[in-house]
Amino acid sequence: MSVCPKCGSENASESARCSVCGSPFRTEPGESCSSANRGSEDFAKKLGREIEKAAEGIGRKAGKEFEGWFHRTFGMAAPLLSTVFGFLFTIIAIEVFGFIGGGSRFRNDLNELLADYWLLLLALVFLGSYGDYMNKRHKKDYRPVYPFVFAASLAGSLLFFCRFVVIVGDHWGVSFFVNAAEFVIPLLPLLFVLVLILGYFFVVVFSVLRESIRCP
Repeated sequence: MSVCPKCGSENASESARCSVCGSPFRTEPGESCSSANRGSEDFAKKLGREIEKAAEGIGRKAGKEFEGWFHRTFGMAAPLLSTVFGFLFTIIAIEVFGFIGGGSRFRNDLNELLADYWLLLLALVFLGSYGDYMNKRHKKDYRPVYPFVFAASLAGSLLFFCRFVVIVGDHWGVSFFVNAAEFVIPLLPLLFVLVLILGYFFVVVFSVLRESIRCP
């Protein structure tokens, strides 16, 4: 016989619950397993989030430390070295993408694009590296040059991207991509001028605002 610990009623030995009050004599296996699983799952999620945060923090810190060391060590030569590494990476990436693309015609078109615009790619990588270096090391001196660098980088990047889109659209037969890219390309000089004018306009406005704040 089993005695209910809650109401004291006698029950059969094989009973799992009290026949009077319904209280369980022992914990159901399913209930304990589900509770344990939920606890393990919550712990795993929390641990995963903590590991992810720690990895991101370490990655950011290491990246900043390396960037600072690179700029301090090579000075004004740092943008040029970054340009060389970036250009080599671009060549490798285009070759790999052309290989994945799978057609000799597509690969040849990419190689021709690279051959035609390698100077543009080199200039874009240099402008990006130079702008990043000057913005961190000589921000005040870089401010008057920033609009030109930004406008030139934007127009050059869009030109190369549009040429790339034309090749991709022609290879896969997507005429919309080809037509859209060919429509944008003639407008790029106008876009360069507009971005340049707006950039210098904001530089002048911010300079006037700073001077007015300094001089009450």
